Amino acid sequence: MNETLVTVVGNVATAPVTRVTANGAMVRFRLASTARYYDRATQDWRDGHTNFLTVFAWRGLAENVASSVSLGDPVVIQGRLKVKQESGVAGTQSVLGVDIEALALGHDLSRGTAAFRRVSRANPALTAGAGDVGA
Repeated sequence: MNETLVTVVGNVATAPVTRVTANGAMVRFRLASTARYYDRATQDWRDGHTNFLTVFAWRGLAENVASSVSLGDPVVIQGRLKVKQESGVAGTQSVLGVDIEALALGHDLSRGTAAFRRVSRANPALTAGAGDVGA
């Protein structure tokens, strides 16, 4: 099976929301990723277009994200890209939704520092495949 794996750098745009599903813990938040470019005319960095994506993480990764990531944090995410067409409100055009199912997620250390804390789980088998599709 072919999958589109991406790495995205951006800022957490909404507070992470955690839910417990039949498949385990799930966390969801929006990510803002803004392109930056150097303008030679002004000799300054400029902001380009901002993309907003919805990020999902499952099981052990979801638990770690929920206890580590907050609104506004700069993060680096690697995961599966999913583009879907969502119907618009009656009489409006449908829109494309862009999701990333996170396989790995961490703070962007080019923008700050972090202190890592290893998590010990009672049953490692329950957290294996933390990036597997949850629903």
